Amino acid sequence: MIMDGRKFLWLAVAVFSLGSTPFLTGCQKDYDGQLEILRNQINNGMINLDGLKEKVTLIEQQLTVLEQAIADGDTANKEEIEQLKTELEQLKSDLNARITELQGKIDANSDDIRDIQTQIEETNKQFDAKLLEMSEKINQLDAALNVLDGRVTKLEEQVASLQEKQQAVEQTIEGLKQEIATLGEDMEGQKTKLEQALTQLEALDEKLTTEITRVESLVNEVKTATEENAANLEELRSSTIESITSLKKDVDARLQDLTNQMAGLSESVAALGDKVSELNQKYDNLSEDLNKLEDKYNLQIQKIWEAINGMTPGDDEALEELKKLVNELQTNLNELRDSMNEELKKMLDTQELFGKDLQDVKATVEDHNRRISDLAQKMDALGIRVTKLEETVKNMQNAYQLTISEIEDRLKALEEQAGDFDPETLELMKKDLQALKEEVNKQAQSILALQNQQEVQARKLVELSDYVQESVLALQTNYNNLNRKVTEMDAFISLLDKNLKDTQGAVAGLTETVNQHASQINDLYRKIENLQQEQDKYVTREEVEKILDNYYDKSEMDSVLTEVYRKINACPTLDDVNRVVEEAAEKMQTQLDQMQQSIDQLNMQLADLNKQVEMLMNRIQSFELLADYSDGSVMVTDESAGKYVMTLKVEITPEEALNELKDLKGIVGVRCKSVIPVRGASELPAMQVENVTAANGVLEVKVSFALQQMPAEGNLMPYQVAVVLDDNNNHKLSEYRTLRMKTADVVDDGVTYTFMKGQETLFAKEDIAISLFQPAEIYQLPVLKTMDNQHGSELCQIDGQPALFDASVTASSTLAGSANVNLPVVYSLAAIYDPQNNTRGDLWNYIEVSTAGQISMKNNLTPGVTPVSLEGYKVVVGLQARKNGQDFGKRGYVCFYLQKK
Repeated sequence: MIMDGRKFLWLAVAVFSLGSTPFLTGCQKDYDGQLEILRNQINNGMINLDGLKEKVTLIEQQLTVLEQAIADGDTANKEEIEQLKTELEQLKSDLNARITELQGKIDANSDDIRDIQTQIEETNKQFDAKLLEMSEKINQLDAALNVLDGRVTKLEEQVASLQEKQQAVEQTIEGLKQEIATLGEDMEGQKTKLEQALTQLEALDEKLTTEITRVESLVNEVKTATEENAANLEELRSSTIESITSLKKDVDARLQDLTNQMAGLSESVAALGDKVSELNQKYDNLSEDLNKLEDKYNLQIQKIWEAINGMTPGDDEALEELKKLVNELQTNLNELRDSMNEELKKMLDTQELFGKDLQDVKATVEDHNRRISDLAQKMDALGIRVTKLEETVKNMQNAYQLTISEIEDRLKALEEQAGDFDPETLELMKKDLQALKEEVNKQAQSILALQNQQEVQARKLVELSDYVQESVLALQTNYNNLNRKVTEMDAFISLLDKNLKDTQGAVAGLTETVNQHASQINDLYRKIENLQQEQDKYVTREEVEKILDNYYDKSEMDSVLTEVYRKINACPTLDDVNRVVEEAAEKMQTQLDQMQQSIDQLNMQLADLNKQVEMLMNRIQSFELLADYSDGSVMVTDESAGKYVMTLKVEITPEEALNELKDLKGIVGVRCKSVIPVRGASELPAMQVENVTAANGVLEVKVSFALQQMPAEGNLMPYQVAVVLDDNNNHKLSEYRTLRMKTADVVDDGVTYTFMKGQETLFAKEDIAISLFQPAEIYQLPVLKTMDNQHGSELCQIDGQPALFDASVTASSTLAGSANVNLPVVYSLAAIYDPQNNTRGDLWNYIEVSTAGQISMKNNLTPGVTPVSLEGYKVVVGLQARKNGQDFGKRGYVCFYLQKK
């Protein structure tokens, strides 16, 4: 089944890093100080569970997306989607249980909170890892489906194209049939040609029908193969990976065996070498000793012979015996020399034998070395290929980063030109560019991590290249569109500047002309007055021309003056001349008045342009809503029961622009939106601007609003606000900031209070754990009703806004003699448990408790996301003594069992 626009969009895992609080060790005083610091941080909202709760919302949204995927007909992968749903639901259940456990420790306000921050951080890390793992599974499924969908979509597009062609052919056939029917007998030749064309078209139509049937069959086969082979492809991929891994292990084992064998051979060769060296040394020493011994005996025998030869005659018997001994000694010496030579020969033979064995061992070692060298060269070649591939990946990554940086610079330059384009389009391009940069880095690291999988690396490298080229092409197209608008705007501004300069030049020229004319008219009036003072003199045409000679220099006055000259020539008296001159002056004045009107209009246009320039200079450049807390939220205080106020501070630059603003309360407003996506706009509180003041570049807006349910102190409220300003010159909207309830000081901090309904003492506990409430201590609350939702599904949920108790509840201090008795109480939702006593944090978006003690549904239950019945569920409600906005004593908790009316 092909799903158009399939989007298994995994909302990015939100990792909320909580600021760590240093913990001291030492004496009891330091220990108490640690607990006090932690309690203050919890009250101020610095330590909270918002990050974990938002993870629950993310999981719910992902479950909705998976449900929609199944509803849209994605049956081929239903089993995988169902498995993902099961894992997500289990993850959500585990996270809700952890949230409830941590919230219980926070609300208990006991010594157990000393390591609460570490537990929150560890929980964040634990579930971030699980969410990331789930995200990767969904992305893998989405990528596989998109590849298969793309192939089937192309085949379906081919079918649609063929069907369009077939429709066009059928329309042509019908047209030919009608045209043939209208032809007479005198058009027989034309009719024959048309019938032939009709036959050809009908054959073409039949061929198209056959082709469409074939392609549709092919599409169905591809769809079937897609569903059947998905598991086979995964098995083949796993088998390939196992084969590669096994081959690598075999190669590694063989290399290790060769290494061990070479180590043994090396030891044998070294031992043989030592033995030969030892024999050589013994041979050298023995030969040297033998030579010395022979020289010694020869020397002694020579001395004996010398002594014998020197003996005197007469002692022949002794001499013969001595000679006999010398001869025996010589014989023994010769035998000893022969024996030693024989031993030396044996030693030399042994040495030769060892030498031959040593030569054989060396040859074997050299052969192994050569084989290992060949294998090493192959491994080096493989390493070079891997290195080159890694270098290619890094080079492509660097090239892509340079391309992305260039596009960023061009977008930045385009933004600074302040063209006539949609800022949201430019912002969207920036986000797309950032997403492309992150994806390139992620894919590059992923490819580099695929060691010993060069084919996979090469394939993913090609996929990354195609993805980057498509993304860059899309960004280039959007950039060209924006750049064209900027260019058109620049051309329009240049035209306006040119028209303004031309207008200013024309105004200057016209002003000079009018001034000249005015001077001329004034001189003319002056001359005429002189003429009137001399009425007794006759004025001729020549005198008039002399008077007007220096002032007749404009073409627009020619016709008037010509007519004046004509009339003056016909005037018999000075009175007639004066009359003609007065008439001419009136006509000239009329023309000058018309010219003055044109000048006034131009001056008005010029003034408007100057005003627009001045307005541009006075426009606000920065409009920032300042935060009251380090997490970016603003502070809300309760003014009276159900009424809350806040003072929003907006920093404006330049400061002169703020000083130009008038009627601040009339031009400043507040916008509000919900933090939780499932909430309807109708549930937003109505914001009322009470007062607006401005000083030192800061705009202070006091806002009030009403809420039925009171938030806990120090907790974030489910709303965000922004300040909007509109004075026809500036239209500014600040960023949205979350609201946080101000932490109230507590009187009788740590003191237990008793809660009473009339004269009845309530079963109030100091913790929200359901195990603390005995069955007899749980209040029965019959508020449920069975109803149908808009889709016809049957739901069992809270009907209306019933009160938790049928009488008002008061609180009193347990300290003896305390005046804090019978104080009013405010209510808040603390925990929700299902019939098996498991915490259900996911229902916080559906059930609410007002500060006045009324329970109701925020939103209807959603089948598939929430249970369809609340029967048997339990809610734990917090009770807090409060008077005039001041809290008293410790909070108490009561439990209610929800049942049908």
